[in-house]
Amino acid sequence: MAKVSGIVQIEGTLMGITFYKRKGVWVARKAGGGFNGRAIKTKDSMVRVRENGSEFGRCMKSVQLFKKALFPLLVLVKDTDRHARIVSLFTKIKNSDVVSERGSRSVAVGLQQLSGRELLTNYLLTKGKDLASLFSKGFKFEWNSGVTIYDLESKSLFFPKGARFIEIQLMYAKIDFENQQYEISDCIRKIIGKDFQGDLLLPKPDFNFEMNGVLVACVSMRYMQEVNNELHPLLEQQHSVIQILGVL
Repeated sequence: MAKVSGIVQIEGTLMGITFYKRKGVWVARKAGGGFNGRAIKTKDSMVRVRENGSEFGRCMKSVQLFKKALFPLLVLVKDTDRHARIVSLFTKIKNSDVVSERGSRSVAVGLQQLSGRELLTNYLLTKGKDLASLFSKGFKFEWNSGVTIYDLESKSLFFPKGARFIEIQLMYAKIDFENQQYEISDCIRKIIGKDFQGDLLLPKPDFNFEMNGVLVACVSMRYMQEVNNELHPLLEQQHSVIQILGVL
């Protein structure tokens, strides 16, 4: 592979040389080589490539379904790297499928295993601190009661510059990765100010999920500011939290 210098910028194949842009730099290489579709589909030596491709396709469908199910909370915090992190996580969950043959492993079966559910439980969908780090007095999640955050007071709570309130939401989702379906509950929403003291309870949301699948509990937390007597989220979102609390 050679780098292309000069002002000529050709994309494609010319006289047996393929020109293309890689990481912002124009490069050239001899045309041909690599994999072709027929070889991948037919050659015995390509069996691993076919298996990996089949599993990756199913894994990506599971990623998209997961993001759709949790969209009401995911949309609250912008994050350009989140998709790649979820793909990495779901690849590990798929690898927890020790029941299916290689090439047929899936996220759905991976989540039936304890190791797969443990990978998703308490997973942080944002890049900053988790709830345990932000609430030093501790919190507890139970499926039948919801989330309890203990002994809140101004001196134990972190508030970034400009923030005077904290918004916390709890949502349940039932996700059927096998049949690509999901159902979600309403979001339980609480807002507290700097002067709040005591325990904060977010009761479990009302739901009546009839479909099969994995039950997921997700919580979001973000800081709010008051502008013209209305609450708005801080533009700086590095302190926001979206976290999976439970998987059944």
